[in-house]
Amino acid sequence: MLMLPAAPAGTATPASPNAAAATASPASSASSTAAPANAPAAGSPSAPDGKDQKESKEVTELKAQIKKALDDLSLVLREQSLENDKFYSNTDYVHDTAGKAKLDELLQQATEKQKLLDRLKAQLAEMLPPKDSSVPAPPKP
Repeated sequence: MLMLPAAPAGTATPASPNAAAATASPASSASSTAAPANAPAAGSPSAPDGKDQKESKEVTELKAQIKKALDDLSLVLREQSLENDKFYSNTDYVHDTAGKAKLDELLQQATEKQKLLDRLKAQLAEMLPPKDSSVPAPPKP
């Protein structure tokens, strides 16, 4: 019975972030290739096609803004958590006005970023057509 050596431990760990990036990459490329597939034929000039491409570009930009806002919010929330732990680990936290001011500032930043994110998501919802989850009506005979 021939046994093959196991893969080095270092190769298994980086594969998972690369795999995550690889799965994200085809999804983004698939969405970019899906948009032209849904467009009408190139030989048929139509005004809505130009409008659809413009809206698609706007939607893509808005999604990028939402992703950035999510990243920013996540960063502020993590920083707030760290500062909160730091503040309350101090035995004399009641008299730490600078630490309390920092916590209040981070809370305000988190609130503003959450409002921005909600506003961006609302804009995206307005731009995208509503998806009807009901069952389609049967064809008429």
